[in-house]
Amino acid sequence: MKAEKNNYIFQVDDTVLVAPQVTGEKDWIEAKITEIEDNPFIGTVINVITPEGIIFFEKPDMFKPLIKKNT
Repeated sequence: MKAEKNNYIFQVDDTVLVAPQVTGEKDWIEAKITEIEDNPFIGTVINVITPEGIIFFEKPDMFKPLIKKNT
């Protein structure tokens, strides 16, 4: 399954940034998408896991694609 936000299509195994409103942190944090589900009550839900093993889930508007700059 895929989820779309602002013409970006999220897919399982994508690395994304998670909003502070979801994590309780000061800044956006990096996580990997583990599942995208179609919730019959609220619509699409993205599940992610951080490198530390913390799991978060929320609607696609709380995630941003991680675009790494080539330096």
